[in-house]
Amino acid sequence: LSQEIHRLEWEETAGEFGALLRESELVKTRLPAHNIALRRRDGGTIWVCESVRAIADDRGKIQQLEGVTQDISDRRRARDELKLAAAVFDAAGNGILVTDKRNIIQAANPTFTEATGYTPEDLIGRVISLEVSCPGSL
Repeated sequence: LSQEIHRLEWEETAGEFGALLRESELVKTRLPAHNIALRRRDGGTIWVCESVRAIADDRGKIQQLEGVTQDISDRRRARDELKLAAAVFDAAGNGILVTDKRNIIQAANPTFTEATGYTPEDLIGRVISLEVSCPGSL
């Protein structure tokens, strides 16, 4: 991972980060994890989650930073795909019900609820039983 990531002005960034830690009095705590996009040498983007903790001496002077960087690109992609699927579900022009294996309703899109008058609260958790008839089958 470190070979693929091109970090610009690392010394300046590290100095600013150390100053931020000292100013914020976060010397004995772990900074909240944060997600950042890094540019790879090939021009692509990799998403990472970084978590950093400052280690100080008895006088409170920062001696070192300890941290973990985790590649979360796949997780980020999956999240984006789920967001897209949810947007399609919500915007579909046809009513959609989602059930589990036992026909218990898990979700209903807005088109379904508008067409039937049921609210999601009326539907979710209930068992659905549909008799399907095809044209000409009667």
